[in-house]
Amino acid sequence: MNFAIDNNFQSMGLGSHLIRNILFYGEVKGVKRVVLDVDSKNFFAQGFYKKHGFSFAVDGQYERLRSLVMLKELD
Repeated sequence: MNFAIDNNFQSMGLGSHLIRNILFYGEVKGVKRVVLDVDSKNFFAQGFYKKHGFSFAVDGQYERLRSLVMLKELD
């Protein structure tokens, strides 16, 4: 699944609303982990995902070429 917020609509809370609902839906459906790729130079996106509880994967299991992998464990 891919999603993005158009530049003209960023910093309005839409991305936060979207990610919270995606994570909630995942929890309801029994998802235990969410893994995502973020461009290694997109510091804005990295900060956004950190704000929502994601951390960087450190074990090489998710190694990518141009992107960093972040994950969040769900309850």
